[in-house]
Amino acid sequence: MTVENQDEPSWEEARTLVHRAFASGYPALADYANEAYVQKWIDWSPRPGKRPGAFCTGSPLTKESRVYMTYNDSMGDVLTLAHELGHAFHGHLMRGERTLNRAYPMTLAESASTFGEMLLMRGLLEEPGVSAETRAFLLNLEASDGATYLMDIPVRFEFEKAFHEERADGEVGVSRLKEMMVDTQRRVLGDVLDPEGGDPYFWASKLHFYITDTTFYNFPYTFGYLLSRGLFAQYEKEGPDFLPRYEQYLKLTGSDTAENVVRQTIGLELTEPGFWSDAIRGLEGVLERLKSSVDESRAVLN
Repeated sequence: MTVENQDEPSWEEARTLVHRAFASGYPALADYANEAYVQKWIDWSPRPGKRPGAFCTGSPLTKESRVYMTYNDSMGDVLTLAHELGHAFHGHLMRGERTLNRAYPMTLAESASTFGEMLLMRGLLEEPGVSAETRAFLLNLEASDGATYLMDIPVRFEFEKAFHEERADGEVGVSRLKEMMVDTQRRVLGDVLDPEGGDPYFWASKLHFYITDTTFYNFPYTFGYLLSRGLFAQYEKEGPDFLPRYEQYLKLTGSDTAENVVRQTIGLELTEPGFWSDAIRGLEGVLERLKSSVDESRAVLN
């Protein structure tokens, strides 16, 4: 089983791809993933009436995690599996913490899941015999994630912020919501957005805007994405020696602020703008490799 020609990987093939990537980069995570499969902690199969989406939840009584997702034979779903297993492993590491200390913020939760995705992506790209075409496909997925977290998610945050500010003065009608939505898209995306583009009904199509007990559900994803890229860059510098500190970081995510936890366990300073700009600049390498792989793939075809 290789990543080549995996346009529609089966569930068993997905498990193999994730396991091999985890085992090469983080054996403890691979072992936990195997336990989750054996114990049937993942509700993955499609069935009529099953709602879309994916999430991970845990129980303070059993101190175990459960993953909900619908696997539809795509590489995107393979990444989702790695993402949710990252969440589940986070909960697993915190099982010995006191109940109140196991409640961590979304900003830190998303760093664990994105770390799992990045381990998978690195493992797939390093598999022997990966063609330029497959490498380009995988790097395009990684670059697309960057666009989502650095462009799409900020649009959602800025729109929700503007909505809350305007709603303080009274009701906001549908026509105004549409106007605010397009204005925000144009302001955040700039010339990347076609002059005639924009989705005035985007606010009506996203579930996260309607989760009444969690405002600004969007922001933690960008925070966690960039934090995870910074942590992963540190992992690539140090190798396996980094992982015990990473596990300590995950264990303490419910005990203190993000700044203090990262400073105490990893030794990085989140209050420094350089941390975040370095995490963003790291995507330049992804884009360069993507362009190189596309050129190489075209040369082979010609």
